[in-house]
Amino acid sequence: MFLQHLQMKLIDASTDWGHSVEMILRLLMGGGRVHSSENIYYVMQLMDLAVTMNWSAWKFVRDALLDYLLHAEICAGVHQDLWLCRMDIVEE
Repeated sequence: MFLQHLQMKLIDASTDWGHSVEMILRLLMGGGRVHSSENIYYVMQLMDLAVTMNWSAWKFVRDALLDYLLHAEICAGVHQDLWLCRMDIVEE
């Protein structure tokens, strides 16, 4: 369920990096090892794509992550509340 929610909100299939991010998440959430050859392949692919990204693309990634992690109901909890307060988004 968490991965499906991520796909709808965070993984953009129209971008070059969307597939790599999805595969890394699937592998790690499925109990895969961080240092497995499959994970290394996808991380290296993502790194190659990241090197060519311009500031606008990085800003999009940052904003998408912030929006998802700070506002998605599935991420709700103590840590989310703490960061919302630190960013003055929610009044204490």
